[in-house]
Amino acid sequence: MNFASEYVLSKNKTLSDTKETNVFQPDTNVISVTFDHLVDSNNTHAGEAILCSKCRAVLSTHSKITDLENDSKKQWICEFCNFENKIFVHKDEIPNQEEITYLLESNHQTLPTSPSSDSTYTVYCIDISGSMSISSLVNADLNLPTDQKRIERFRNVAGQDYNPRLSSRQRHITRLEAVQIAIDDNLNVLEKNSPAKKIGIVTFNQMVSVIGDGKINQLNIEGDSLESKNEIKTLAEQTPDLDCLSNCKNILKKKLLDLEEGGATALGPALYYSVMLASKKSGSQVILCTDGLANKGIGSLDNQNQDEIDKFYNDISELALSNGVSVSIITIEGTSCKLGLLGEISSKTGGLVNVVNPMHLKEQFSSILEDQIIATNVLAELILTKELYIKDHENFDNCQSKIEKQIGNVTRETELTFEFGVRNDLKMKIKQLPFQLKIFYNNLTGGKFLRVLTQTKQLTDNQNLAEESCNRAILAVNAIQTQGRLLQKNPKSSVLNKYSEYVEKVRTKKNDFFSPDTYLSRQAELSKTMMSNHSLLQLDTENSYRRLNDQDASKLYNLQKINSKNFSSKKD
Repeated sequence: MNFASEYVLSKNKTLSDTKETNVFQPDTNVISVTFDHLVDSNNTHAGEAILCSKCRAVLSTHSKITDLENDSKKQWICEFCNFENKIFVHKDEIPNQEEITYLLESNHQTLPTSPSSDSTYTVYCIDISGSMSISSLVNADLNLPTDQKRIERFRNVAGQDYNPRLSSRQRHITRLEAVQIAIDDNLNVLEKNSPAKKIGIVTFNQMVSVIGDGKINQLNIEGDSLESKNEIKTLAEQTPDLDCLSNCKNILKKKLLDLEEGGATALGPALYYSVMLASKKSGSQVILCTDGLANKGIGSLDNQNQDEIDKFYNDISELALSNGVSVSIITIEGTSCKLGLLGEISSKTGGLVNVVNPMHLKEQFSSILEDQIIATNVLAELILTKELYIKDHENFDNCQSKIEKQIGNVTRETELTFEFGVRNDLKMKIKQLPFQLKIFYNNLTGGKFLRVLTQTKQLTDNQNLAEESCNRAILAVNAIQTQGRLLQKNPKSSVLNKYSEYVEKVRTKKNDFFSPDTYLSRQAELSKTMMSNHSLLQLDTENSYRRLNDQDASKLYNLQKINSKNFSSKKD
């Protein structure tokens, strides 16, 4: 839990004044939450958390406990709601640190101690429809892993004596070849760094083909089965457990390079099966690579019933979330895949969304593999003292002192922000204000934990003082993430020019390693996207976001995943 400023800034501005413009006034009262610390369970507190009977805050190192006369219980007046709790507590049960982890439920399994012991699934869901045969001219001298297969095809047509020269300064590479090259490279890296990982390949055109680890008998889903979630689910549940990569890399690579293009695009059934397969192990991921619209089987965008389509893809999101699976989606430049709709799956499950040039697929696949899930079913709850309130941009009347955010899957790069304000009746004689963040989560073996972080901050009504100690990267993340969320849920309320201007004008005496140029570039990108889609977004419906073109949808989804590191000029 990181604060944008060392101080809580009290302003002489009423809530009603703020709400007249339907936009909260920006200031330094922003909290950033990252989750990389969830992988560290060394500071697990023995016993159960002691909760306030009224607001459910957790007893912390900042709590004041007094003895009660003629009573074996002690009194704890909650620092957040002032409720008088009578509790049984031994001094060893009182936290002595600001950050404490409680074990809520154990499953007696051991977490992987290193990447090499990671046995999660990575399922590549690959489009091999006819459009994947479209080629691009590449200006490079390349020898590709697909060359031998291409030579064999030439010889089948021109005779066995034909010997084409494929390595040259200019050559054409199909979209499928670009995917094959990228995954082939991925497998080499994974074998070295994560040999215990289980890799599955699922392809789709007019049918879905389950290659799995290359050792199982290939399974084809076709015909009426493409329309049945129950049949696909049953087939996924009956699929044998995949072998680890170190035992099947060679046969898997051979079957990968044997893939050929042709046919329609049964994306929906393939994606549903892939998520079902990956759901066998929490922390797994699905990587979907496609260049076209789903037009075959369940989830087909040719379906005239938009409600059915929305429900199908939302069900996939919920399935992935409930099983700790992330879904990343890569589409090809110059194509249309309805990324505004499909991208919601990645946004909800913690995956990445991108539109890339075919020759940059290798780098994109690598970045996805680096963004591994570290915790699932994550819920964050922020508790403030009654003198403060949460700024809720989606509901301006909801000025409560407590808020919950259901997050789902998180990686080491995940960051979210909270804004808070000071109520008008706060007395400046209060010098310190408490804050508590509760994070409920599952680790990758299914153990359930509660992480509690409690801090106090000094109050000031001096805006210059608050800004002088400011971390501008946190303000920047909050401004851009908030705009991205509002664009998706309530486009008409997403005009946050004041937030952008405030980040630019704040001057700090602290060396916060903030990169103004990076921020201005990101903000300009967001503004350009909003301007070019102004009429569409102003329809003020969730569906308007889904109608964005793939390039713009990708930009907006990715802006919601931005973090403080993106604005740092500090070199690692």
